[in-house]
Amino acid sequence: MPSLESIIRMAQLLVPEPTGAELDAIWRSIESACGGSLTPRGREWLPFFTAAGRRDGAGMSMEARRLLAGDPFLTEALKRYLVAAAMLGSISVGNRSEARDLWAQNSNSIGRTDDLLFDVLRAQGGE
Repeated sequence: MPSLESIIRMAQLLVPEPTGAELDAIWRSIESACGGSLTPRGREWLPFFTAAGRRDGAGMSMEARRLLAGDPFLTEALKRYLVAAAMLGSISVGNRSEARDLWAQNSNSIGRTDDLLFDVLRAQGGE
């Protein structure tokens, strides 16, 4: 059974290159190949990866926020990943206030925030 961490590593490698349609086909293949072996938690992440692969900022932000709110077992690294993705998605559709709110709600729980990625996201969010 693939672990959530292995699915996330695979997604991080896959998402930047193929088109959204190509990624949709990849996710369908993964879902059918893994069948019942994907954990419920792993299945919860698939809509997020689908939105990210489609470069759907609104969907990516919505799915990342859903995962942040609904998974009590997120590691600090996964929280950082989801907060960055949610902020990026919100900024990409012009919703800077949502990005600022995400930062305000989550910055204390994601550990190190003094890096270039969060500096840029905060600046783009209008902080």
